[in-house]
Amino acid sequence: MTAEEIIGGVSAYPIPKSTVEGFILRRGLEPEGETDPMEDAARLARADALMWLSRAPNISQGGQNYSFSAEERKSMRMEAESEYRALEPEAQKPLYGYKGSKL
Repeated sequence: MTAEEIIGGVSAYPIPKSTVEGFILRRGLEPEGETDPMEDAARLARADALMWLSRAPNISQGGQNYSFSAEERKSMRMEAESEYRALEPEAQKPLYGYKGSKL
């Protein structure tokens, strides 16, 4: 599968081609090359698409309506966040917080 096919398989919602290319390039994948869907970079690109879709507006295009319920949006966001936690643990570390036994 190509990275575009992996991302395109997430939803029938028409994600702009430039946005899909951004997900692919951000994760260091080749747009036209073969990609293993279980590769970390491909999973992160798919998570990027899910997060984008969770915030995408409801639209009508060519007589076709594309919309997500609040529950679908929440599910997509949770799935994307799960992948981020699993594959980018360093990104989840807080930049500040309580350290030590006394203030």
